Amino acid sequence: MTIPRYDETVLTPLDSDALVLRRAEDLIGEACRDQLWLLLLDRADVQLPVLLPIDDLPAEPDDLAAEGFAGVFRMLRAETEARAVVAILERPGAVRLPPEDGAWIRTLHEAARASGLRLRASLLAGASGLRWIAPDDWS
Repeated sequence: MTIPRYDETVLTPLDSDALVLRRAEDLIGEACRDQLWLLLLDRADVQLPVLLPIDDLPAEPDDLAAEGFAGVFRMLRAETEARAVVAILERPGAVRLPPEDGAWIRTLHEAARASGLRLRASLLAGASGLRWIAPDDWS
C-alpha cells in the first residue's frame, strides 16, 4: 500500500462517499490496533495535511470526553482551515460496531455540532476492511 502524499491529494476534494472511503483505505489500511483517527477537511472537502491518531480512549466516553473533543474541534477550526472531520475507529477483529463505540460516535457527533465542525463521515476499520458507520449503528 502506498500512502498518498499531501501534494498529490490537495486538488482532490472528498466530495463523495466513495472518495472518502477510498482515502481512508489509503491512509489507514488494515486495522492493526485500537485507536481513533481524525482526518481534517477544509470547506471544499479537501484533506488538510493533518491526520490525528488518538489511542488510549476509555472504553466509553463521559461528559468530560464530549467537552474535551468539542474543545479540540474548536481549536482545530480556529487554528487550521478545518471545517469538517472524518472519524475512523480502528478496531482489529471487529465485524460490526461494538455498543461502546456507538457511544463514542455519538460523542463525536455532539462535539462536532458544538464546535461548528461538520462530521463528514464515521468509519470503522475492522476485520473486513473499512466500512461506513450508519446512524442506525450509533443513534
